[in-house]
Amino acid sequence: MNPSQKYNILVIQDNKSRDLTHNGNLTSAPPRPGTEPAAHRATFLHGDYMPSKLRAWSLTAILAAAPFALAPTSALAQSSSDLHFNLAAGLTEPVSDFGRFYNAGYNLIVGIGINPPASPLGFRAEGIYNEFDQKGGGGGDKANAGGVTVNAVYDLLRPNAVQSNTLYLIGGIGYYSSKEPDQFFNVPSQSNVGYNIGGGFKFPLSGFSAYVEARYHSVSNTDVRFVPISFGLIF
Repeated sequence: MNPSQKYNILVIQDNKSRDLTHNGNLTSAPPRPGTEPAAHRATFLHGDYMPSKLRAWSLTAILAAAPFALAPTSALAQSSSDLHFNLAAGLTEPVSDFGRFYNAGYNLIVGIGINPPASPLGFRAEGIYNEFDQKGGGGGDKANAGGVTVNAVYDLLRPNAVQSNTLYLIGGIGYYSSKEPDQFFNVPSQSNVGYNIGGGFKFPLSGFSAYVEARYHSVSNTDVRFVPISFGLIF
């Protein structure tokens, strides 16, 4: 067999091999990594592999950004739940020398406060008004004591998995206006600094909370001393 015949046989065999491969009858083994043609490597990088990698990176970025996207909403919800308003009314008992001349009266309270959920310490500012009848019905005049107080509230017992009630201490300072009637003289009201201290019990209801509270109030430069026992709502 001469060289030209050998060359023709090799060409024919090579063509058959290519035809079989293109017809799907023969599958050649994949090349080892790094030995594939440059065109195949480009397809591998930009065709099948890169999209899946990009999808993974995109999913990771979304999961990482989710807490930051939700943070403003959570912060707003938390800040709005910290702030509350309270309304209360009840019986006020005059004490010490003040109690010698006046009967038990009533009290009205309106306030605004803040209680961070993660802290047992909160704050409450209130406007208060108390009124008392004279003992013996002297002249029909009434004594009164009102003012504005700023208070700290400390939870001794906080809601947990076992119970949902709150036991707390409360106390602060205030600016009081008080008036005691005199049988012979028209005594004007006077304003003085004072303090209060006490405690209370708060329990949840549907959509708001209720509380029972007692505090001792003392007004400087006067004999005005009283203990309001109040039932109130917090919302």
